[in-house]
Amino acid sequence: SERQLEQVARGLEGCSFQFLWVIRNESVQTVSADVRNAFTEKVIGRSLVIPSAPARVLKHPSLGAFVTHCGWNSQQMSICAGVPTICQSCFAEQKANVKYVVEVGVKL
Repeated sequence: SERQLEQVARGLEGCSFQFLWVIRNESVQTVSADVRNAFTEKVIGRSLVIPSAPARVLKHPSLGAFVTHCGWNSQQMSICAGVPTICQSCFAEQKANVKYVVEVGVKL
């Protein structure tokens, strides 16, 4: 939702870490232009916001964690890359995917 995106943006603004935020263009457009512009100004020089990323990004040595919606493809890519995930399931099978991954022991 727009509110969730704004909260994630505020969290990223407030942290001191460099980050890569992969977010679809149609999701970005749900947030007001004022919020988008303010976010961009606050994180310039320590962030990259892009609409998609190849799976190899998950294997980059500087990656500390992967915040994911827990779609099955995202889960498989993070498991194969050995990257810890922070799960934010939204709808459909995503909650079941989180439960399954935790039950089989793939967790932090």
